[in-house]
Amino acid sequence: MIIVDTSAWIEFFRDGEPSVVGKVDRYLERDLVGIGDLIYCEVMQGIRSVAQRRQISGLLLCLPGSKWSVSR
Repeated sequence: MIIVDTSAWIEFFRDGEPSVVGKVDRYLERDLVGIGDLIYCEVMQGIRSVAQRRQISGLLLCLPGSKWSVSR
């Protein structure tokens, strides 16, 4: 399991630094990414749009390690 840091999630969701986005994307495709509650809270704190909040929350809460994780 790989824990992706908040700064990497921000790059990923903003389609920022290609090397970071690529790594996060590859790890997600391989089901290697986990998340902790603190990182979840930090990522969600920066989202302003309700629609984006729902979409991103849905993705993050499906990851292993989330205490609200749901089976995929």
